[in-house]
Amino acid sequence: MDTVSKHIEVVEVLNQATLEIVFAIRKQVFVVEQQVDPEEEYDEFEGSSRHFLLRVAGEGVATGRFRRTDKGWKI
Repeated sequence: MDTVSKHIEVVEVLNQATLEIVFAIRKQVFVVEQQVDPEEEYDEFEGSSRHFLLRVAGEGVATGRFRRTDKGWKI
C-alpha cells in the first residue's frame, strides 16, 4: 500500500460541521464550476439522504450521498 492510500478515508456525515464541509465541496464543484442552479443542487432530500465525505490526509476532497426511493436506492 502506498503512502497516499494509507491516508484515505470515507466517513459518514454525522454532525453539522462535517455536513458543512460536504456542502462547501458540492458548492464549489457543481454551483461554481459547473454552474448548476443551487436550487437544483440542494434539494428536499438532503435530510433523508445519508451523506459521506472522502478525506485525503484529513482534508475533505469528495462527497457522496444515497437514499431509498420507491424504485430502489438512488446514489
